[in-house]
Amino acid sequence: MKKLTYLPAQPIGDGVYRMELGEMEIFELETGRVPGGGPRQLGATPRPIHIILSSLMSGRIEDGEGGTVGNPFASIASEFDIRNVVRLGLIGGGMDKDDAREIVKKFGPPNRPLSELHDIAAALVYAHIVGVDDDA
Repeated sequence: MKKLTYLPAQPIGDGVYRMELGEMEIFELETGRVPGGGPRQLGATPRPIHIILSSLMSGRIEDGEGGTVGNPFASIASEFDIRNVVRLGLIGGGMDKDDAREIVKKFGPPNRPLSELHDIAAALVYAHIVGVDDDA
């Protein structure tokens, strides 16, 4: 079975979007800088994508059906990382950067629980590093 390194149809709020972390999105996640230069984003902590995955997966437990569910009380992922992964995944999937920022704002706190974005961020980085079944 073929493994995908992106999420082809990820539900977020009232829509379904393609999400992918490409080379430029990984660069921004790992360095906190937009490709091409400029200062580091406020709140960004430079670190490898594997450490970001580790923080996103902390506190997750098996759901008994082959997936995981997050325990927000045991996670060490920052809200900045969660929002940033989702935003960059939308951009990597082909969305305009301003539209991606609005989606994350609209469907994250204070409008929706952070755990919803956390689940998406964890799935996206997991897909990038480990891959997901193409029929999942």
